[in-house]
Amino acid sequence: MQEELSLNKGKYSDQRRSKKIFFKVAKYFKRECSKYHFKKRIYPISFGINVRDSLKFSERTNDFFVGFGQLKTGLRRRVSDLSREQTLNSRYKFSIHSSLNPESYYAELSRSRVAVDCFGGGEMNFRRFEILAFGTCLLAEKSSIIYPAPFIHGKHLFEFSTVAEFQYLLDYLLKNPSVAEEDGNNGRNLLSQRYTPNKIAEYLLEMSL
Repeated sequence: MQEELSLNKGKYSDQRRSKKIFFKVAKYFKRECSKYHFKKRIYPISFGINVRDSLKFSERTNDFFVGFGQLKTGLRRRVSDLSREQTLNSRYKFSIHSSLNPESYYAELSRSRVAVDCFGGGEMNFRRFEILAFGTCLLAEKSSIIYPAPFIHGKHLFEFSTVAEFQYLLDYLLKNPSVAEEDGNNGRNLLSQRYTPNKIAEYLLEMSL
């Protein structure tokens, strides 16, 4: 009996040690990781997407694309309304849609020079990564969350916090297509280097060791 108790004691001791090891190496990841979460050692994770085939920038026929399925979150409605107003008196071609099937949506992205993303169910939308995947210049509502690899304003995307900032940046990009092209290429390159499904898996493994 004494021997059995001794064996059980050893068994429970091993279990406690294994739990300590588990809690020592365990790491937590969050898709919408804020500075608050990061301070608590919760690490950012993201969507993974492969780059897509698209038209050469010079062959794209849409100067600006807006394609939101719903308009209740972030600055979506105000951005959409302003874009519709602007297209009435603009020499630039705007493509504005409230609902597209995936095939049509990707076709529009492929032939667009600039596209906009505003907050949806949260600050991180898959639309952001889809726009980048096509090498389209991303004009995005400014996010406060942390990404595994940072998107730099003016290099990988252009960010706005207000409708006035959106209007200013859109006008700037429409008048400077070479800037939009460079930004689109940079964003797509960052995506291929850090945000493909394989790269996200590598990031998880590296951060978990």
